[in-house]
Amino acid sequence: MKKGKICWTILVLLDAVLLLCGFIYKNWVLSLMALGLILMVRIFAYDLLFKSFDEKWDKKRKDYVRKERRKLKK
Repeated sequence: MKKGKICWTILVLLDAVLLLCGFIYKNWVLSLMALGLILMVRIFAYDLLFKSFDEKWDKKRKDYVRKERRKLKK
């Protein structure tokens, strides 16, 4: 499990470098490859890499919205 997470993380970093190189050298093929790899990571590795982070932020957002609604009602 940890090995898979490391591989996906390296792929995300490679995507960022590939996207940056594509924009710097104005090479649309590199940029499109990077965007395709990012989409692949989003589809196949979302649960492994980002799900717990998103759940934490969703909880914080709900708590914040609830708190703001209480302030407005007062």
